[in-house]
Amino acid sequence: MKRNLDIPFFRYADVLLMYAETQNYLNNGPTQAAKNALQEVRNRAGVGEELTIPNEQEAFDDAIVQERKWEFATEFTLRTDLIRMNRLAKELAKTKQAMKDLSDRKNEYANIPTYRLYKFHIDAQEYGDKFLAVDYIDLTDPSEIEVVKNVPTAKEEYDAFQEKILNIVKAHNIEVSNGDKWYPVNMFEAYTSTFNGNSRKMVGFRAGFNTLQIGKIIYTLPTGSAENGGKYPTWIESADGSDGLYYGFQENKSELCPFAAKSPGHPLVDNPNLTQLPGY
Repeated sequence: MKRNLDIPFFRYADVLLMYAETQNYLNNGPTQAAKNALQEVRNRAGVGEELTIPNEQEAFDDAIVQERKWEFATEFTLRTDLIRMNRLAKELAKTKQAMKDLSDRKNEYANIPTYRLYKFHIDAQEYGDKFLAVDYIDLTDPSEIEVVKNVPTAKEEYDAFQEKILNIVKAHNIEVSNGDKWYPVNMFEAYTSTFNGNSRKMVGFRAGFNTLQIGKIIYTLPTGSAENGGKYPTWIESADGSDGLYYGFQENKSELCPFAAKSPGHPLVDNPNLTQLPGY
């Protein structure tokens, strides 16, 4: 039966966190009721005993933001949350700096492994497979890294190389079944780099093993600044700062269209008759 009713649904966790947020804002710090609401969400998630609840307003605000990131990770609420809390610019800047540090492999990313071994799944492009949770091994042993660097290009060398790879997998106490294949990936090179492409081809990725079926910007540019010629890839930051994580963003401006052309005279940029509620 169809009805012309539009009934909004809120998860109870959302109600609790909104209440905690407003109590913190109205009282210049978290009330006991606000703390109880946050604690209830954490208890339900099974982490109530592991995390402390801040007493200061800004710290409690930080805790609410982080809790919402965890609680609603796949529910597309973060952007509007950050706009409402006037934190969008701060969070973007924080994320952008983290991406730069990752690209440079410094600070908290100083020791992040460059090479991984991934398990090849024959159904890696079919719905319902393990594509988003593929088994992998981070490689830190220099001798293992030297082995995986030498991906062969001749088919007659594939089996011998795969045997070396499987020996590394076994050395990491992972059981290997008949027919299993693993392949190395350089995490700081582009998805379409020669090394990564040859590696996927070696284990039997389908025709078009290096062909992208999605947007190309991220996948064709290396994550690593060194691998990108000493520059950040443009999806982190272009030379003039106009691309990357800040594309289309201007703090304290009204959002008109996030993908509007940037050139002067574009109707979605300069038309004063086009208005929208403040987005930032």
